Amino acid sequence: MRISNSRLTLALALALAGGYAVQASGQSMPDTSPVATAPPNEPGCYRYINGDWQRLTCDSAEYIEKHIPRPEILAGIGEITVKSKTPDPFRTSSVFVDLSQLGSEEDIDPATGLPEGGPNAYSIQANVFFKGDNGDDDGLQFTNQAQPDKSIPGLYWNNVCVWQVDVDTQKYDPTCVSVLFGVIFNEVKGIDLGKGNLATIAFLGGGEIAAVVAADKYHLADLNRWNNISGGLLGLGNGSKASFAGKEGMSVTKIGASTCADADVLGEFQTGSACTDAEKLDGRAIPVVSPSGATLGDSTVETTSLVPVTGNPISSLPKVSFPNDWAVEMEYASTPTGKCPGGTKSPLCK
Repeated sequence: MRISNSRLTLALALALAGGYAVQASGQSMPDTSPVATAPPNEPGCYRYINGDWQRLTCDSAEYIEKHIPRPEILAGIGEITVKSKTPDPFRTSSVFVDLSQLGSEEDIDPATGLPEGGPNAYSIQANVFFKGDNGDDDGLQFTNQAQPDKSIPGLYWNNVCVWQVDVDTQKYDPTCVSVLFGVIFNEVKGIDLGKGNLATIAFLGGGEIAAVVAADKYHLADLNRWNNISGGLLGLGNGSKASFAGKEGMSVTKIGASTCADADVLGEFQTGSACTDAEKLDGRAIPVVSPSGATLGDSTVETTSLVPVTGNPISSLPKVSFPNDWAVEMEYASTPTGKCPGGTKSPLCK
């Protein structure tokens, strides 16, 4: 992970400020997965088959080093303390990307400018930055890094990972499982399972689901440090660029987070934990413009050729919505030109 803090990236912070009105986006995220139980609260790798989680063998450290490049960070939704009121921490975060009529995609090596990884090699990430109990700036990355199989056309390796990173020392601790499917997972969820364990769940609609569970090394969740969520579709890793051919089509990115694991409606995986009044956002959250502020000033080195249609970050921010008392969401469109097709408007090109 090569993290840069020299570039300003769009961030939305959620500030607790009682008495302010909340302006919803008028758009609700569809439930893109069936309601299922969360994966077992035990470190390991899993696949959801016929209504049950089956254990898989996790990738070895040697396999990860050879096949799965390290991912990066984007800015997104965050919470900040206002008037000495600290918001309750998030317990889940989700990133969903819907691609529509885009041209072919190639993953471009930043050093050579040449394609690498094959067609449709890219990542979808849900990321968190925080100050860990090691005293350093740390990162938690819930990812699916997809690559085409080199032998069988039409099949893709979905590399589902929890990356735990000491950003200051550039020390990485990944836990991954690689599964071969005829589809690429388009939604990634990070979830606090409790008892010191975190999970990445990756899936595509009501179809295949895979998960990785890892111990919370730097104590993101159990010390209540989960106060931002960022992510989207990026290059596969190591600073690469997801490059889409042509000027047609668009993607819609949906980012969600919840202070209660069972209240996240963007992909519902139930932990059985009751949502409490103390965890509620209760209408006090409002969008605040903050260049990189939600993610400690860090921004991504990996890129995409798709450009958000939100325009000036001061005047055209995507709005946040609140589907229930514990969850917050935002969505926006990106196109190859950064402009909506004729007759449609930002932020969703509708």
